[in-house]
Amino acid sequence: MYVGVNDAGFRLTPSVGADVAKGSAFSRIFRQKSALYALIKNLYNIVISFTSQRAYAGHSVLSPTDVDYVAFKLTNGVESQISHNTEEFKKRFTHILDEVNQVGGTPICVSQPHQYAMTIHGEKRGVGNVFEYQGVSYNGLDYDASIYSLNQEMKTLCIDNNGYFIDAYAKKFDKSDFYDGVHMTPRGAKRLGGYLFKEFLDQEIPIK
Repeated sequence: MYVGVNDAGFRLTPSVGADVAKGSAFSRIFRQKSALYALIKNLYNIVISFTSQRAYAGHSVLSPTDVDYVAFKLTNGVESQISHNTEEFKKRFTHILDEVNQVGGTPICVSQPHQYAMTIHGEKRGVGNVFEYQGVSYNGLDYDASIYSLNQEMKTLCIDNNGYFIDAYAKKFDKSDFYDGVHMTPRGAKRLGGYLFKEFLDQEIPIK
């Protein structure tokens, strides 16, 4: 399970189409399989990427540059939202782990890296306006603090369920490894694969 980036932007309610199978069987298949739907969604994300509203979990055509890292501190009150969001993540992830255990599987949990926060000239900065929740805009430092909290919860839950945890979030990546804030280029995917391979060996993770 390679998760985190889609949950860090505060999800206190189920996501329709992901957590909730809403609509007819035809509409769900259309969203999953239709090339036309995929094209429209990609065009929407391209438009979004050229505006001030960034699609943090969508496939953007732009990667953050140094001038985008304009946030120097967390947004006021974000800690409470992170706490609530992490609790909701815990409920969803616990359910997933229960499903894994029921089929006799071994959970392997992998945290996800991102590019919305970065150390520049010795100072950690965040991209401005990464996501919006309940009318408040949150920056890359908020996003980074949120996903870090999810990672710690995931680590605890996975180990408690006799699984393995690989902290890819803590590994070294560079800008060329991403084509936007969260999605990787082939180079990044290859680097990630190398990290995973080494962790499988170091932790002696069984491959069945």
